[in-house]
Amino acid sequence: MPPDQQYLIEKAGLSLPLIGVYDAPEVAAFEPLCSPQPGKWACPFMFFKSWQRGQTLLLTHECYGCGGAGTSLFDQQTRTREEYVDFLYG
Repeated sequence: MPPDQQYLIEKAGLSLPLIGVYDAPEVAAFEPLCSPQPGKWACPFMFFKSWQRGQTLLLTHECYGCGGAGTSLFDQQTRTREEYVDFLYG
């Protein structure tokens, strides 16, 4: 039986659905899926409305959306440390 988080949701007063992150080899159980366009920048949080509609964001080693997700989830170095600090600060 899957865990029932309804009690915690009610006690915390949450009105938005919970968001989970999974590393799963098979994605069929998570359909319907959405994903960033290959080769185009897209922050994962740009898909928030899709999540609210019940879609699952699929990120892969080849199609991760933005440099932050690429670096933290897939060890993809998309810019130098100095460029990253400048991006965050500037």
